[in-house]
Amino acid sequence: MAFPVVESKRGTGRLSAETTSPILYPLTISAGALLVCIFRSASAGAIGWPSGWNEIVEDSSDASDDVTAIAWRAAVGDEDGLTFAVTHGSGKAAAIVYSITGAEAPATQPPQLSTVVVGSSATPNPTTCTPTGGAKDYLWLWLGGWEGEQTTPPASTPTNYSNSQGAATGTTGVVAINCRVASAQRDLNAASEDPGSWTISVSDDWSAWTMAVHPAGVQTFYQSSGGASLTSGGIGVNSLVRKTKSSRFGNASMSIAGALTSARKYFKAMGGASLTIAGAITRKTSKLAGNASMVVAGTLSRKTFKSLMGSMAIAGVLVGAKKRLQAVGSGAIAIAGVISRKIGKPIGGASLNIAGTITRKVAKSLTASMAIASTLATQFTSGGGTLYHQAVGGATLLIYRGTLIRNHIIHVVSSGLSRFRWRGGGA
Repeated sequence: MAFPVVESKRGTGRLSAETTSPILYPLTISAGALLVCIFRSASAGAIGWPSGWNEIVEDSSDASDDVTAIAWRAAVGDEDGLTFAVTHGSGKAAAIVYSITGAEAPATQPPQLSTVVVGSSATPNPTTCTPTGGAKDYLWLWLGGWEGEQTTPPASTPTNYSNSQGAATGTTGVVAINCRVASAQRDLNAASEDPGSWTISVSDDWSAWTMAVHPAGVQTFYQSSGGASLTSGGIGVNSLVRKTKSSRFGNASMSIAGALTSARKYFKAMGGASLTIAGAITRKTSKLAGNASMVVAGTLSRKTFKSLMGSMAIAGVLVGAKKRLQAVGSGAIAIAGVISRKIGKPIGGASLNIAGTITRKVAKSLTASMAIASTLATQFTSGGGTLYHQAVGGATLLIYRGTLIRNHIIHVVSSGLSRFRWRGGGA
């Protein structure tokens, strides 16, 4: 795991009394980022959030007449620098919004808060937050709000915390109609956290919390079973790393857009599933079983596909792999592009169609048909001759519109135990 990262944050201070406050989003927001907002109104009245925001807490228990609330939402990615409207009782308001990447998808695990601590002093001090899941690489946030006209953000920061942020309503009018909010952050792998106090410039009524932001899980981004569909929206849409998706016996569909890199296994789908990938793919990519179909566009390297009773279609360049394609059980393989090293091994009534430049051992088929168009080179040698293609089990073999290089081509049909050998420079 890795710690969530604050990619940007921004404060908003509303200097006049109103019942709807436009709150500024940070200037940089990535798609799928976690947005967290602490909001304080300097007057009594319920707080209302726009669609997409999920309130964690709303509290008015300190000795002022202020109300403080904290909420989150998952970013679309187009909010940068815009505003959203929060409703409240008539009065001034202040807010801070964080944009955080590398956090667990909030629909799976939203950020968690301690209970509120309230007081009337110059040292707001939240209590312990103990998130579910034990020790992890949490991003911890010190979050607080208070009545008054104090310096914003407060001088220094709580012990072990940094990168403070503040927002204020100014100093116009009497002290009681103004308020402040402030925050600071810490990365710490621990099962719980109890931050220290933060000294404010003038004593007043305050409320404070500790927040834990869970790190994103890196072993599995998506998992589905039972007829579900998966789409790589939100987190990870542009870059997925390590094991990404697993679907077993669920007739599921999977669709991914983006670059996939540095993974041991990207996809495994079984049970009538379909897999569609657009982008650049490296290392082992897919294994499908059970009448599955796979469509890939882009550059593929290393081991790519193994399919049972399935069909596979690939467009792109295949390079540098020990094993390219393997289809077992009435599957079909179609490849367009440049192919190198071992290409395919279809078994059980499968058909293999290849267009492009082909090198080294190409195909071995049981009860299958093979059709190849183009130039064949860098052959596999057997029995003193050159073996370009071998079909076993009553198969048919067609080689056309190509040049056979060197002196031999052998066609073996095991059911008839017959062998044909041609000598010469071509077909």
